[in-house]
Amino acid sequence: MAGKNFLLWVLALLAAVACVAAVKKDVRNAEAEIIKLLLNPDRYDKRVRPPGSNVTSVMLFDQPQKVTGDPVVVKVNAFIRSVGHIDDRNREYRVSMTLRQTWNDARLKFSAQDDLKYILLTSDEDIWSPDLFFSNEKEGHTHDLLHPNSLVRISPEGDVLYSTRISLKLSCPMDLTNFPMDKQSCFIRMASYAYTTKDLIFVWKDDDPVQSVVDLDMSPFVMQGFGIDYCNSKTNTGEYSCLRTEFLFKRLVHHYILHLFLPLGLLVAASWAPFWLDFYGEDGAPVLGVVGRCLIALLCLLATIIEAARVSTYAPPSSGDARAIDTWTTWCQTFASLVLLEVIIVAVIDRWRRERHRNAAQAEGAGRSAGADGGEGGEAKSGPPPNLLKKWIMGWPTAGQRIDVICRIIFPVVFVIFNITYWSTYADYMGLRSLSSIKKIPY
Repeated sequence: MAGKNFLLWVLALLAAVACVAAVKKDVRNAEAEIIKLLLNPDRYDKRVRPPGSNVTSVMLFDQPQKVTGDPVVVKVNAFIRSVGHIDDRNREYRVSMTLRQTWNDARLKFSAQDDLKYILLTSDEDIWSPDLFFSNEKEGHTHDLLHPNSLVRISPEGDVLYSTRISLKLSCPMDLTNFPMDKQSCFIRMASYAYTTKDLIFVWKDDDPVQSVVDLDMSPFVMQGFGIDYCNSKTNTGEYSCLRTEFLFKRLVHHYILHLFLPLGLLVAASWAPFWLDFYGEDGAPVLGVVGRCLIALLCLLATIIEAARVSTYAPPSSGDARAIDTWTTWCQTFASLVLLEVIIVAVIDRWRRERHRNAAQAEGAGRSAGADGGEGGEAKSGPPPNLLKKWIMGWPTAGQRIDVICRIIFPVVFVIFNITYWSTYADYMGLRSLSSIKKIPY
Protein backbone atom coordinates (compact mmCIF):
# COMPACT_ATOMS: atom_id res chain seq x y z
CA MET A 1 0.00 0.00 0.00
CA ALA A 2 2.82 2.35 0.90
CA GLY A 3 4.49 1.56 -2.41
CA LYS A 4 1.38 2.52 -4.34
CA ASN A 5 1.12 5.86 -2.47
CA PHE A 6 4.72 6.68 -3.21
CA LEU A 7 4.20 5.85 -6.89
CA LEU A 8 1.16 8.11 -7.05
CA TRP A 9 3.10 10.93 -5.40
CA VAL A 10 5.91 10.61 -7.95
CA LEU A 11 3.44 10.60 -10.85
CA ALA A 12 1.71 13.72 -9.50
CA LEU A 13 5.06 15.50 -9.18
CA LEU A 14 6.04 14.61 -12.72
CA ALA A 15 2.68 15.83 -13.98
CA ALA A 16 3.15 19.18 -12.19
CA VAL A 17 6.64 19.63 -13.65
CA ALA A 18 5.27 18.81 -17.10
CA CYS A 19 2.53 21.38 -16.67
CA VAL A 20 5.00 24.10 -15.60
CA ALA A 21 7.26 23.29 -18.53
CA ALA A 22 4.27 23.42 -20.86
CA VAL A 23 3.22 26.80 -19.47
CA LYS A 24 6.75 28.20 -19.88
CA LYS A 25 6.87 26.80 -23.37
CA ASP A 26 3.55 28.41 -24.11
CA VAL A 27 4.80 31.75 -22.76
CA ARG A 28 7.91 31.59 -24.92
CA ASN A 29 5.85 30.59 -27.91
CA ALA A 30 3.42 33.40 -27.19
CA GLU A 31 6.29 35.89 -26.92
CA ALA A 32 7.75 34.67 -30.19
CA GLU A 33 4.37 34.99 -31.88
CA ILE A 34 3.86 38.53 -30.51
CA ILE A 35 7.32 39.63 -31.67
CA LYS A 36 6.68 38.13 -35.08
CA LEU A 37 3.34 39.91 -35.30
CA LEU A 38 4.55 43.29 -34.01
CA LEU A 39 7.67 43.43 -36.17
CA ASN A 40 6.01 42.17 -39.30
CA PRO A 41 7.33 44.43 -42.10
CA ASP A 42 3.85 44.50 -43.63
CA ARG A 43 2.44 46.33 -40.59
CA TYR A 44 5.51 47.94 -38.98
CA ASP A 45 8.03 50.12 -40.78
CA LYS A 46 10.96 51.03 -38.52
CA ARG A 47 11.94 53.84 -40.88
CA VAL A 48 8.83 55.80 -39.93
CA ARG A 49 8.61 57.49 -36.54
CA PRO A 50 5.76 56.52 -34.21
CA PRO A 51 2.56 58.54 -34.12
CA GLY A 52 2.88 61.60 -31.94
CA SER A 53 1.43 62.14 -28.50
CA ASN A 54 -0.98 64.93 -29.51
CA VAL A 55 0.30 67.04 -26.60
CA THR A 56 -0.05 70.79 -26.48
CA SER A 57 2.76 71.36 -23.98
CA VAL A 58 5.54 69.62 -22.12
CA MET A 59 6.88 70.41 -18.65
CA LEU A 60 10.41 71.76 -18.62
CA PHE A 61 11.55 72.43 -15.06
CA ASP A 62 7.92 72.58 -13.94
CA GLN A 63 7.17 75.22 -16.56
CA PRO A 64 4.80 74.35 -19.44
CA GLN A 65 6.29 74.83 -22.90
CA LYS A 66 4.06 75.16 -25.96
CA VAL A 67 4.33 72.33 -28.48
CA THR A 68 3.42 72.52 -32.16
CA GLY A 69 2.58 69.43 -34.20
CA ASP A 70 2.39 65.92 -32.77
CA PRO A 71 5.96 65.10 -31.72
CA VAL A 72 7.21 61.93 -30.10
CA VAL A 73 8.16 62.76 -26.50
CA VAL A 74 11.27 60.85 -25.44
CA LYS A 75 12.19 60.82 -21.75
CA VAL A 76 15.91 60.49 -21.08
CA ASN A 77 17.76 59.23 -18.03
CA ALA A 78 21.54 58.81 -17.66
CA PHE A 79 23.49 56.75 -15.15
CA ILE A 80 27.12 57.88 -14.94
CA ARG A 81 29.29 54.83 -14.33
CA SER A 82 32.68 56.51 -14.44
CA VAL A 83 34.38 59.76 -15.37
CA GLY A 84 37.78 59.04 -16.82
CA HIS A 85 40.86 61.16 -17.37
CA ILE A 86 40.11 64.89 -17.38
CA ASP A 87 42.67 66.24 -19.83
CA ASP A 88 43.13 69.95 -19.17
CA ARG A 89 45.72 70.27 -21.93
CA ASN A 90 43.47 69.06 -24.73
CA ARG A 91 40.30 70.34 -23.03
CA GLU A 92 38.51 66.99 -22.99
CA TYR A 93 37.31 64.28 -20.63
CA ARG A 94 35.96 60.72 -20.77
CA VAL A 95 32.62 59.42 -19.53
CA SER A 96 31.18 55.92 -19.35
CA MET A 97 27.42 55.87 -18.89
CA THR A 98 24.21 53.93 -19.34
CA LEU A 99 21.77 55.96 -21.41
CA ARG A 100 18.08 55.16 -21.13
CA GLN A 101 15.36 56.50 -23.46
CA THR A 102 11.65 55.92 -23.06
CA TRP A 103 8.88 56.70 -25.55
CA ASN A 104 5.52 55.34 -26.66
CA ASP A 105 5.00 53.60 -29.98
CA ALA A 106 1.31 52.76 -30.43
CA ARG A 107 2.20 50.35 -33.23
CA LEU A 108 3.85 48.04 -30.69
CA LYS A 109 0.84 47.54 -28.40
CA PHE A 110 -0.12 43.94 -27.63
CA SER A 111 -2.46 42.03 -25.34
CA ALA A 112 -0.96 41.44 -21.92
CA GLN A 113 -0.86 37.96 -20.46
CA ASP A 114 -0.47 36.84 -16.86
CA ASP A 115 3.02 35.45 -17.41
CA LEU A 116 4.07 37.92 -20.10
CA LYS A 117 4.50 41.41 -18.65
CA TYR A 118 6.73 42.75 -21.40
CA ILE A 119 8.74 41.77 -24.46
CA LEU A 120 12.50 41.89 -24.25
CA LEU A 121 14.82 42.51 -27.21
CA THR A 122 18.61 42.78 -27.19
CA SER A 123 18.93 45.06 -30.18
CA ASP A 124 17.27 48.21 -31.46
CA GLU A 125 17.80 47.34 -35.12
CA ASP A 126 14.27 45.96 -35.52
CA ILE A 127 12.36 49.00 -34.20
CA TRP A 128 12.36 52.73 -34.65
CA SER A 129 14.59 54.60 -32.16
CA PRO A 130 15.34 58.30 -31.62
CA ASP A 131 18.22 59.81 -33.58
CA LEU A 132 19.99 61.11 -30.49
CA PHE A 133 23.62 62.21 -30.88
CA PHE A 134 26.22 63.96 -28.71
CA SER A 135 27.10 67.34 -30.16
CA ASN A 136 30.33 67.79 -28.17
CA GLU A 137 31.60 64.27 -28.77
CA LYS A 138 35.14 63.70 -30.03
CA GLU A 139 35.14 59.91 -29.86
CA GLY A 140 32.59 57.37 -28.74
CA HIS A 141 31.58 53.73 -28.92
CA THR A 142 29.03 51.32 -27.56
CA HIS A 143 30.14 48.26 -25.63
CA ASP A 144 29.76 44.88 -27.31
CA LEU A 145 32.18 42.57 -25.48
CA LEU A 146 30.71 39.04 -25.67
CA HIS A 147 27.34 40.60 -26.49
CA PRO A 148 26.08 44.11 -27.27
CA ASN A 149 25.30 45.96 -24.02
CA SER A 150 21.85 47.12 -25.08
CA LEU A 151 18.30 46.44 -24.00
CA VAL A 152 14.89 47.05 -25.57
CA ARG A 153 11.85 46.45 -23.38
CA ILE A 154 8.32 46.81 -24.81
CA SER A 155 5.29 46.94 -22.53
CA PRO A 156 1.71 46.00 -23.57
CA GLU A 157 0.84 49.72 -23.75
CA GLY A 158 3.52 50.25 -26.39
CA ASP A 159 5.96 51.98 -24.03
CA VAL A 160 9.52 51.33 -25.19
CA LEU A 161 12.57 51.41 -22.93
CA TYR A 162 15.86 51.55 -24.81
CA SER A 163 18.98 51.25 -22.66
CA THR A 164 22.57 51.07 -23.90
CA ARG A 165 26.03 51.43 -22.41
CA ILE A 166 28.37 53.90 -24.11
CA SER A 167 31.79 55.45 -23.55
CA LEU A 168 32.57 58.94 -24.80
CA LYS A 169 35.44 61.36 -25.14
CA LEU A 170 33.89 64.81 -24.90
CA SER A 171 35.21 68.30 -25.40
CA CYS A 172 35.14 70.59 -22.37
CA PRO A 173 35.88 74.32 -22.66
CA MET A 174 38.01 75.09 -19.61
CA ASP A 175 38.92 78.32 -17.90
CA LEU A 176 42.43 77.88 -16.47
CA THR A 177 42.98 81.41 -15.21
CA ASN A 178 42.59 80.10 -11.67
CA PHE A 179 44.88 77.06 -12.09
CA PRO A 180 45.54 75.10 -9.91
CA MET A 181 42.71 76.29 -7.64
CA ASP A 182 40.26 76.11 -10.52
CA LYS A 183 36.82 74.58 -10.93
CA GLN A 184 35.74 73.31 -14.30
CA SER A 185 32.21 72.96 -15.65
CA CYS A 186 32.07 70.19 -18.27
CA PHE A 187 28.91 69.16 -20.04
CA ILE A 188 27.21 66.55 -22.20
CA ARG A 189 24.92 67.79 -24.98
CA MET A 190 22.38 65.34 -26.41
CA ALA A 191 20.27 66.45 -29.34
CA SER A 192 18.18 65.20 -32.22
CA TYR A 193 20.07 65.14 -35.49
CA ALA A 194 17.27 65.04 -38.09
CA TYR A 195 13.91 65.46 -36.35
CA THR A 196 12.80 68.96 -35.43
CA THR A 197 10.75 69.74 -32.35
CA LYS A 198 7.60 69.28 -34.47
CA ASP A 199 8.50 65.60 -34.77
CA LEU A 200 10.54 64.73 -31.67
CA ILE A 201 11.16 66.29 -28.27
CA PHE A 202 13.67 65.13 -25.67
CA VAL A 203 12.80 65.73 -22.02
CA TRP A 204 14.52 64.70 -18.82
CA LYS A 205 12.94 61.96 -16.76
CA ASP A 206 10.94 63.35 -13.86
CA ASP A 207 12.71 61.38 -11.10
CA ASP A 208 16.52 61.29 -10.93
CA PRO A 209 17.23 62.26 -14.54
CA VAL A 210 20.97 61.95 -13.90
CA GLN A 211 22.43 59.45 -11.50
CA SER A 212 26.01 58.66 -10.59
CA VAL A 213 28.02 56.22 -8.55
CA VAL A 214 29.37 57.70 -5.33
CA ASP A 215 33.05 56.79 -5.67
CA LEU A 216 34.27 58.36 -8.89
CA ASP A 217 38.07 58.37 -9.28
CA MET A 218 38.88 61.55 -11.21
CA SER A 219 42.23 62.48 -9.69
CA PRO A 220 43.35 65.25 -9.57
CA PHE A 221 39.71 66.39 -9.67
CA VAL A 222 36.69 65.67 -7.51
CA MET A 223 33.07 66.06 -8.59
CA GLN A 224 31.17 68.60 -6.53
CA GLY A 225 27.83 68.14 -8.25
CA PHE A 226 25.93 67.99 -11.50
CA GLY A 227 22.85 69.61 -12.98
CA ILE A 228 20.52 69.39 -15.96
CA ASP A 229 19.30 71.92 -18.48
CA TYR A 230 17.71 72.28 -21.92
CA CYS A 231 19.62 73.67 -24.88
CA ASN A 232 17.30 73.68 -27.89
CA SER A 233 18.98 75.13 -30.96
CA LYS A 234 17.48 76.92 -33.95
CA THR A 235 19.07 76.61 -37.38
CA ASN A 236 18.04 77.29 -40.96
CA THR A 237 16.39 73.88 -41.10
CA GLY A 238 14.31 74.30 -37.93
CA GLU A 239 14.46 73.99 -34.16
CA TYR A 240 16.00 70.86 -32.64
CA SER A 241 15.47 69.46 -29.16
CA CYS A 242 18.56 69.29 -26.96
CA LEU A 243 19.36 68.14 -23.43
CA ARG A 244 22.34 69.22 -21.41
CA THR A 245 23.90 67.89 -18.23
CA GLU A 246 26.79 69.67 -16.56
CA PHE A 247 29.39 68.40 -14.12
CA LEU A 248 31.22 70.66 -11.70
CA PHE A 249 34.77 69.45 -11.08
CA LYS A 250 37.07 70.90 -8.44
CA ARG A 251 40.82 70.38 -8.73
CA LEU A 252 42.59 68.93 -5.70
CA VAL A 253 45.34 71.39 -4.87
CA HIS A 254 47.39 69.38 -2.36
CA HIS A 255 49.62 67.82 -5.00
CA TYR A 256 50.34 71.21 -6.56
CA ILE A 257 51.19 72.81 -3.23
CA LEU A 258 53.93 70.23 -2.67
CA HIS A 259 55.33 70.27 -6.21
CA LEU A 260 54.69 73.81 -7.47
CA PHE A 261 54.17 76.29 -4.64
CA LEU A 262 56.42 74.97 -1.89
CA PRO A 263 59.72 74.80 -3.88
CA LEU A 264 59.43 78.40 -5.02
CA GLY A 265 58.41 79.56 -1.54
CA LEU A 266 61.47 77.86 -0.01
CA LEU A 267 63.74 79.44 -2.60
CA VAL A 268 62.36 82.87 -1.72
CA ALA A 269 63.01 82.21 1.96
CA ALA A 270 66.53 80.95 1.18
CA SER A 271 67.27 84.15 -0.74
CA TRP A 272 66.97 86.11 2.53
CA ALA A 273 70.17 84.50 3.84
CA PRO A 274 72.41 87.46 2.78
CA PHE A 275 70.52 89.70 5.21
CA TRP A 276 71.96 87.64 8.08
CA LEU A 277 75.53 87.24 6.85
CA ASP A 278 78.34 89.44 8.18
CA PHE A 279 79.11 92.13 5.67
CA TYR A 280 82.75 92.67 6.64
CA GLY A 281 85.60 90.22 6.58
CA GLU A 282 87.91 89.65 9.53
CA ASP A 283 90.19 92.48 8.37
CA GLY A 284 87.27 94.86 8.07
CA ALA A 285 87.34 94.80 4.28
CA PRO A 286 83.92 94.36 2.64
CA VAL A 287 85.18 92.44 -0.44
CA LEU A 288 84.68 88.90 0.88
CA GLY A 289 81.25 89.77 2.32
CA VAL A 290 80.07 91.39 -0.91
CA VAL A 291 81.17 88.43 -3.02
CA GLY A 292 79.51 85.89 -0.72
CA ARG A 293 76.26 87.80 -0.37
CA CYS A 294 76.01 88.51 -4.11
CA LEU A 295 76.81 84.89 -4.98
CA ILE A 296 74.09 83.54 -2.67
CA ALA A 297 71.51 86.04 -3.92
CA LEU A 298 72.42 85.34 -7.55
CA LEU A 299 72.23 81.57 -7.13
CA CYS A 300 68.84 81.85 -5.43
CA LEU A 301 67.56 84.06 -8.24
CA LEU A 302 68.77 81.66 -10.93
CA ALA A 303 67.27 78.69 -9.08
CA THR A 304 63.97 80.58 -8.77
CA ILE A 305 63.93 81.38 -12.49
CA ILE A 306 64.65 77.74 -13.42
CA GLU A 307 62.00 76.44 -11.04
CA ALA A 308 59.47 78.98 -12.33
CA ALA A 309 60.14 77.79 -15.89
CA ARG A 310 59.57 74.17 -14.78
CA VAL A 311 56.32 75.12 -13.09
CA SER A 312 55.10 76.96 -16.19
CA THR A 313 55.89 73.91 -18.32
CA TYR A 314 54.12 71.61 -15.87
CA ALA A 315 50.96 73.72 -15.88
CA PRO A 316 48.46 73.30 -18.75
CA PRO A 317 48.51 76.03 -21.41
CA SER A 318 46.11 78.89 -20.93
CA SER A 319 44.03 80.65 -23.56
CA GLY A 320 46.07 83.82 -23.13
CA ASP A 321 45.08 85.15 -19.71
CA ALA A 322 47.52 84.94 -16.82
CA ARG A 323 47.00 81.92 -14.58
CA ALA A 324 47.10 81.93 -10.81
CA ILE A 325 50.33 79.93 -10.88
CA ASP A 326 51.84 82.59 -13.17
CA THR A 327 51.13 85.21 -10.53
CA TRP A 328 52.90 83.06 -7.94
CA THR A 329 56.00 82.46 -10.09
CA THR A 330 56.22 86.11 -11.11
CA TRP A 331 56.10 87.38 -7.54
CA CYS A 332 58.59 84.77 -6.32
CA GLN A 333 61.04 85.85 -9.01
CA THR A 334 60.39 89.46 -8.07
CA PHE A 335 61.22 88.80 -4.41
CA ALA A 336 64.43 86.99 -5.34
CA SER A 337 65.40 89.83 -7.70
CA LEU A 338 64.79 92.42 -4.99
CA VAL A 339 67.11 90.54 -2.65
CA LEU A 340 69.91 90.66 -5.22
CA LEU A 341 69.19 94.35 -5.83
CA GLU A 342 69.30 95.04 -2.09
CA VAL A 343 72.66 93.30 -1.76
CA ILE A 344 74.11 95.37 -4.60
CA ILE A 345 72.67 98.65 -3.27
CA VAL A 346 74.00 97.99 0.23
CA ALA A 347 77.45 97.19 -1.16
CA VAL A 348 77.52 100.40 -3.22
CA ILE A 349 76.28 102.60 -0.35
CA ASP A 350 78.76 101.15 2.09
CA ARG A 351 81.58 101.54 -0.40
CA TRP A 352 80.74 105.23 -0.90
CA ARG A 353 80.60 105.86 2.82
CA ARG A 354 83.85 104.04 3.49
CA GLU A 355 85.65 105.97 0.75
CA ARG A 356 84.30 109.27 2.07
CA HIS A 357 85.30 108.32 5.59
CA ARG A 358 88.77 107.29 4.39
CA ASN A 359 89.30 110.59 2.61
CA ALA A 360 88.16 112.55 5.63
CA ALA A 361 90.39 110.51 7.91
CA GLN A 362 93.44 111.08 5.74
CA ALA A 363 92.81 114.81 5.93
CA GLU A 364 92.39 114.92 9.69
CA GLY A 365 95.24 112.57 10.57
CA ALA A 366 96.03 108.97 11.30
CA GLY A 367 94.90 109.17 14.96
CA ARG A 368 91.34 110.23 14.19
CA SER A 369 91.21 107.68 11.37
CA ALA A 370 91.85 104.79 13.81
CA GLY A 371 88.97 105.89 16.07
CA ALA A 372 86.41 106.17 13.31
CA ASP A 373 86.40 102.53 12.11
CA GLY A 374 82.97 101.85 10.62
CA GLY A 375 81.35 105.17 9.83
CA GLU A 376 79.44 108.01 11.26
CA GLY A 377 77.78 106.23 14.17
CA GLY A 378 80.01 107.79 16.84
CA GLU A 379 79.35 111.41 15.94
CA ALA A 380 77.39 113.38 18.47
CA LYS A 381 74.14 114.86 17.29
CA SER A 382 72.02 117.49 18.82
CA GLY A 383 68.28 117.33 19.06
CA PRO A 384 65.64 115.30 20.89
CA PRO A 385 66.54 111.78 21.99
CA PRO A 386 65.58 109.12 19.40
CA ASN A 387 62.71 106.71 20.04
CA LEU A 388 63.36 103.02 20.74
CA LEU A 389 63.01 101.90 17.12
CA LYS A 390 65.31 104.59 15.83
CA LYS A 391 67.74 103.98 18.67
CA TRP A 392 67.78 100.27 17.86
CA ILE A 393 68.39 100.90 14.16
CA MET A 394 71.06 103.52 14.83
CA GLY A 395 72.82 101.02 17.07
CA TRP A 396 74.23 99.39 13.97
CA PRO A 397 77.46 101.08 12.90
CA THR A 398 76.90 101.42 9.12
CA ALA A 399 74.05 102.33 6.81
CA GLY A 400 74.40 99.02 4.96
CA GLN A 401 73.91 97.03 8.14
CA ARG A 402 70.91 99.15 9.04
CA ILE A 403 69.33 98.40 5.66
CA ASP A 404 70.01 94.68 6.19
CA VAL A 405 68.32 94.75 9.59
CA ILE A 406 65.27 96.51 8.16
CA CYS A 407 65.07 94.02 5.26
CA ARG A 408 65.19 91.09 7.69
CA ILE A 409 61.78 92.26 8.89
CA ILE A 410 60.28 93.84 5.78
CA PHE A 411 60.86 91.00 3.31
CA PRO A 412 59.25 88.20 5.41
CA VAL A 413 56.36 90.47 6.42
CA VAL A 414 55.67 91.52 2.83
CA PHE A 415 55.91 87.90 1.68
CA VAL A 416 53.41 86.83 4.34
CA ILE A 417 51.06 89.66 3.30
CA PHE A 418 51.42 88.57 -0.32
CA ASN A 419 50.54 84.97 0.62
CA ILE A 420 47.46 86.08 2.56
CA THR A 421 46.29 88.21 -0.35
CA TYR A 422 47.11 85.56 -2.93
CA TRP A 423 45.36 82.64 -1.25
CA SER A 424 42.34 84.69 -0.21
CA THR A 425 41.97 85.83 -3.82
CA TYR A 426 42.33 82.48 -5.57
CA ALA A 427 41.59 79.70 -3.08
CA ASP A 428 37.86 80.46 -2.75
CA TYR A 429 37.32 81.47 -6.33
CA MET A 430 33.69 81.03 -7.40
CA GLY A 431 33.70 82.68 -10.79
CA LEU A 432 31.77 79.89 -12.52
CA ARG A 433 28.03 80.28 -12.90
CA SER A 434 25.96 78.03 -10.67
CA LEU A 435 24.46 74.92 -12.19
CA SER A 436 20.71 74.60 -12.49
CA SER A 437 19.12 71.84 -10.43
CA ILE A 438 22.42 71.10 -8.72
CA LYS A 439 22.57 67.78 -6.96
CA LYS A 440 25.30 67.16 -4.41
CA ILE A 441 26.98 63.80 -4.34
CA PRO A 442 27.67 62.28 -0.89
CA TYR A 443 31.28 61.50 -0.18
